[in-house]
Amino acid sequence: MCMTEIAEFSKALLTPVIAIVATYIAWQQWKTNQLKLHLDRYDRRLKVYEEVRQILSIIVRDAKASYDDLLKFR
Repeated sequence: MCMTEIAEFSKALLTPVIAIVATYIAWQQWKTNQLKLHLDRYDRRLKVYEEVRQILSIIVRDAKASYDDLLKFR
């Protein structure tokens, strides 16, 4: 094979290689976004859980909840 044939072969392979790399990068970004979405949902649920736990601990401790405590919970 001479240099011109190698150059032509390289040109022919360049576009599919770029497409494969771009597809891989897009897949990695999609996967990262899915993980971030899962973690964001978890953070929201954890915040709600902590708030509910706090108001329930006040109710159990005092056997009642004041109006101010309920407003803080909201």
